[in-house]
Amino acid sequence: MPYDIKADFPFFKNNRDVVWLDSAATAQKPECMAAALTDFYNNHNSNVSRGEYPAADAATRLYEEARATAARWFGVSPEAVAFTSGATDSLSAAADAAGERVSRGDNMIVYEIEHNSALLPIMRICEKQGAELRYIPLLPDGGLDLDALPSLADERTRAAVVTAGSNVSGYRTPLEEVCGFFSDRKIPLVVDAAQAAAHGRIDASGLCFEYMCVSAHKLYGPTGTGLLIAGSDAALNRAWRPGGGTVLSVGKDGCVKKSGAAGVEAGTPNAAGAFAFAKVLDYLSGIGIEDFWRKEARLAETLRERLAALGMRVVPGGKDPFPVISFDPGFIHPLDAARLLGSMGICVRNGRHCAHIAHDALGFDSTLRASFGVYNDESDVERLCGALAFLKGRYGNVS
Repeated sequence: MPYDIKADFPFFKNNRDVVWLDSAATAQKPECMAAALTDFYNNHNSNVSRGEYPAADAATRLYEEARATAARWFGVSPEAVAFTSGATDSLSAAADAAGERVSRGDNMIVYEIEHNSALLPIMRICEKQGAELRYIPLLPDGGLDLDALPSLADERTRAAVVTAGSNVSGYRTPLEEVCGFFSDRKIPLVVDAAQAAAHGRIDASGLCFEYMCVSAHKLYGPTGTGLLIAGSDAALNRAWRPGGGTVLSVGKDGCVKKSGAAGVEAGTPNAAGAFAFAKVLDYLSGIGIEDFWRKEARLAETLRERLAALGMRVVPGGKDPFPVISFDPGFIHPLDAARLLGSMGICVRNGRHCAHIAHDALGFDSTLRASFGVYNDESDVERLCGALAFLKGRYGNVS
């Protein structure tokens, strides 16, 4: 009998008629994740790196083991990994570090399809410092015009921010090529891997970047947990954040900062979230995640074809996009479509997906978005397409 992966996810046991096609917003969680949270709080709850009693020692050990597990997943050393509250927090920390190099007359580079969490911190820095924000334009097929990069980057470019995978179109950035371009010009690069990390293994060891930002909850882990992966010790030290635990000493004339991840993880860290995320990564390794990623890609390609056959306008995602598909039904506003689909047990996202400039650049106002996870199958595609066909038949001729 084929492996029923949905059985590993309690959400589907408790919501048997629901089709979850909103994993780009947040993925459902395997049983082991909730079990790990319960285990930590019931058996190991203590603040890490602060107590001298056995429970604190145990919590600290589990926290550092979680860091090592996350580091192995991305092919880096544990010393390169800092835990944050999520990709948004990581992106803000990376932007703040980059912003220290920016002065009036400088410039920074971003994609037109960036998520607002990546765009807004950079936009704020440019506005504050009087710097120019330059955008890598889109091609008609939804890909990025990488040939435009040489005309955008110059001696006043202080940093670039690029998404590894668009949360609107599914565009897949050729990371080696893009990282190589900016590395050759010694331009620090921030990579937003929030979407891409959920659909393929990113081996960061072979990439040149200053920071890579990751969200746990899109990778089947808990909310409130993320990673800031630094490309060098110096980069991690530049991301130092003021707060409890990030200093060695404080006097009236200043402080002595901690280096490395300890200087980034201000306050009481989400040790339970880190522990649970590590258990999820172990689970994904154990199920042969690569096969499920290939299945996601097949399902997404099928859905793109079915949507086009239904006469719906699909956002182009360039070559080999991730399984994130946004589209305009045409016959009904996406908000109304999402509500009607939701009443039929089909969960999709509507709106501009926290990527307003991306929608403008792609020529769309508002869209529906269907995004896949490891638990989706052919029946989910059938449910969605059948429901859309039904709605089109009912509302398509209403003027």
